[in-house]
Amino acid sequence: MEHRSGNGSPEQRQRRAMRQILLFLLIAFGWTWGVAIIAALFGLTFADTGGIVLYILGVFGPLIAALILVGNGQSRERMSAFLFRIVDVRRIPPIWIIGMVAAAVIPQGLAKLLGGNIADVGIPAGGTAMAVFSVGIVAGLAEEPGWRGYMLDRLQLRWNALIASLILGFFWGLWHLPSFFIEDTYHHGLGLLGLDFWMFFFDVLVYSVVLTWLYNNTNRSIAAIVIVHALTNATAETVDLQGTESILGSAILLLFVVVILVIWGPRSLQGKSRNDLEINP
Repeated sequence: MEHRSGNGSPEQRQRRAMRQILLFLLIAFGWTWGVAIIAALFGLTFADTGGIVLYILGVFGPLIAALILVGNGQSRERMSAFLFRIVDVRRIPPIWIIGMVAAAVIPQGLAKLLGGNIADVGIPAGGTAMAVFSVGIVAGLAEEPGWRGYMLDRLQLRWNALIASLILGFFWGLWHLPSFFIEDTYHHGLGLLGLDFWMFFFDVLVYSVVLTWLYNNTNRSIAAIVIVHALTNATAETVDLQGTESILGSAILLLFVVVILVIWGPRSLQGKSRNDLEINP
């Protein structure tokens, strides 16, 4: 992967990238956590209209951070290129559509099958399925341009793809923390500091590697990751893993990542040596 950038040595580009990552995290966390604090101060839950509005606004923290930083002193061409990667599905090599679907469906679907409860799976009606997928698209658009489209490129300037993925996954999981305190959200239902809580963070960390694998092999397509984000959420709603099925799903996800690392390697997750990345959002 070759990403063009401004002038400067690799060391200078790395230092600049680290400063940009820090600013990105400050804005993304500041926006999302700040909105959550406002909701908490007013005693709002996800069952309240105001709580829902604030929750939705908070989710857009990573996108807002990325847009602010890409637009800060950059040319219109740089911003246009970044925005185009969010919507341009033509960047995605057709063969990698298989990988996108596999990543979203196999770990959860196989866990349901091996758990012996495949008969419990209910395929949503057309309208419901479209609504679930659409919500997933909105969530992907709110998150992925920031996490993958902005932060991941800069992490890969300094670290290999595996390490960059794990660093990103740590902050991606931590960013979700306020949702565990907002009543009636999915995350609040997992509980604090119990098994489901820790399994969520484990899955986010591991799945971050899968998304980097897809991102790097789809010509840094943000659109691809947004679609996978939506497919993964839709699959989760459909199979609804419970109890030991969730643990089995996490184990299969980990095995999925091991296979990726064995075949494509940890340096670039592309099956070849990692080139020096140059940033061009």
